[in-house]
Amino acid sequence: MTKYRSNGERWNNHHYSSVEYTVTVPRNAKLDEIKLINGALDVTGVVGEVRASCINGKLTARGLGNEAKLSTINGPLDATFDRLPASQIELQSVNGPIHLTLPSDAKANLEATTVHGRIGNEFGLHTNNHFVGHDMHGQLGGGGTHIRLNNVNGPIEIRHANDGRTMSPAKSEGGDEDDI
Repeated sequence: MTKYRSNGERWNNHHYSSVEYTVTVPRNAKLDEIKLINGALDVTGVVGEVRASCINGKLTARGLGNEAKLSTINGPLDATFDRLPASQIELQSVNGPIHLTLPSDAKANLEATTVHGRIGNEFGLHTNNHFVGHDMHGQLGGGGTHIRLNNVNGPIEIRHANDGRTMSPAKSEGGDEDDI
């Protein structure tokens, strides 16, 4: 538990202060159950497994290279993978955009769904538009890492890194029919 003095600001008979932590771990560390409420969480350069969530703040994860399960409520989620794991990646948000950046030569099976919000991608995969919600299913580079993105209220954007690698061929899967 952290104890700290008030910075003197008051509202409704409460004192408000802030605390910022910087934690350094080995690159191969497994980060499990990292949780933050009312603040921004930034994870950089961890190639071990990462499980993190953020409520009322932005979650930024860069330089990832292993299995990840990231989620936000009331804040944006921005994840960048330098390489993809053999297992899975899961990104979830309620009330905030999801931005995922993958290596240009990614080999992955993608599944993305939103209730309210569009789905965009730089790989050319088709998005299905329904009366309520949107979804996208496809493969990059013949398939590989299972990537699942789910958003209730906000857009999903899948980008490729500007890494000079040849872009993976993309193949849309599932229905090509829009319900609307």
